[in-house]
Amino acid sequence: MTGHPATDPAIGLPPFGPYANLGPGVGWTAATGFDYRPALSPYLFSGQFRYNPNYGASAPPSSPAATYTGVASLNREALWLIDVAVGLGLGNTQVKLGSRIVQLASSANASAAAIIFEPNPVPANISFQSRSQFFGAGPQLSIDGSAPLGNSWAFDYFGGFALLLGNRSLNATQVLSSTNVTLLPSSVNTLTSSSTVGVPNLEVQAGISYWFTPNFKLTASYRFDGYWNALMVIESNGQLQPNAHLAQQSQYYYGPVLRGTIAF
Repeated sequence: MTGHPATDPAIGLPPFGPYANLGPGVGWTAATGFDYRPALSPYLFSGQFRYNPNYGASAPPSSPAATYTGVASLNREALWLIDVAVGLGLGNTQVKLGSRIVQLASSANASAAAIIFEPNPVPANISFQSRSQFFGAGPQLSIDGSAPLGNSWAFDYFGGFALLLGNRSLNATQVLSSTNVTLLPSSVNTLTSSSTVGVPNLEVQAGISYWFTPNFKLTASYRFDGYWNALMVIESNGQLQPNAHLAQQSQYYYGPVLRGTIAF
């Protein structure tokens, strides 16, 4: 996962804001799908549903203007998608044209005790919540195929590109409770940002399959699924003054996949 600075103006969140800028964590994927080819037809109809949750990871906040203790955070991320497509068979390869519906969501919840220098040290408590989300849909062009290797073995592959049009939004709230409101007033900072964007999506997958019976095969493969500039996040320069900025962040999902296929 990478972040790319945007040109948005300052949005007014103190330095706890980096908790909205998460790194991806380890998760799992569950999926189901189908391929259907009518008798004597060169066309193939297919669809799938996939769900991928994980827990993100973020470093404790740091700032020359404050120190933090007792940091507690819970960061979650989830992807779900639906694909439907029509393919034209060319031997063991199908070229498909379809559509993809996707939702990406990343949430952060954090709290900490802090000593903030304003210019004298002032104890305070800070809590932060945010949710960054993209929901969109668009056309997908893909190629899906299998090359026999002999003795029930095969090489399976997939590649697809989609352009997803949808809504990208970020909602964040930060509460600072000061023990000395004279030196450091308590405050509530909120941020809401929403826009319509186009998100490029590239998915590739390749692996080895073995046909245990004429109707069942098991495939071990590796998949990469990338969404460029899909989420909006908060970047902070580490200062207490409201100098945090919005940034676009790409999401990359990758890892081994084990899939079973039943033909009937």
